[in-house]
Amino acid sequence: MLWFTILYGVLSYAITTNAQGICDNAPTPALRITCQQITNWDANTRTVRPTTRTLVAAPGAAGISPLGVDISSVASSTTPSTVYDCLDIACICLFFGGTGGSSCTLPNGQTLRKAIRKEFRVMTDDERQNYITAMWTIKGNGDYDDIARIHSQFITSPGAHSGPAFLPWHREFIK
Repeated sequence: MLWFTILYGVLSYAITTNAQGICDNAPTPALRITCQQITNWDANTRTVRPTTRTLVAAPGAAGISPLGVDISSVASSTTPSTVYDCLDIACICLFFGGTGGSSCTLPNGQTLRKAIRKEFRVMTDDERQNYITAMWTIKGNGDYDDIARIHSQFITSPGAHSGPAFLPWHREFIK
């Protein structure tokens, strides 16, 4: 076992050293940074321990599943603990103190609806002012800083800025 640990250490060092040498020879500073990011992703991936996969059965009737799990208790354990866990307006309505389920009426009398994304330049003056006030509010309560931290750590989640996951990632984390 000791020889395996030593061999792994030597190979890891050799791979890292070789990759850094390759990055140092990149023709432009931008390509050097990209090379270093890819090298870091590779090194980080190699240090992650494999996780055990959980079997998710198809939906079925309440009761005992073929695996011996009480399905009703599993279903009841998925109650959202925060508004961010909600998947529909009826769930969000409860967190905002509204009534009426999917046709939610908020305590101030307004109807809760899905948000409509608009480009800043096409907003009305009132919408623009509401947006600016909301941004200052989330900046003041720390939510903006949390979003910025998650967004800035894209090196740990490369799908955020490359490939087909770019738009869904940003829609989910920056809404």
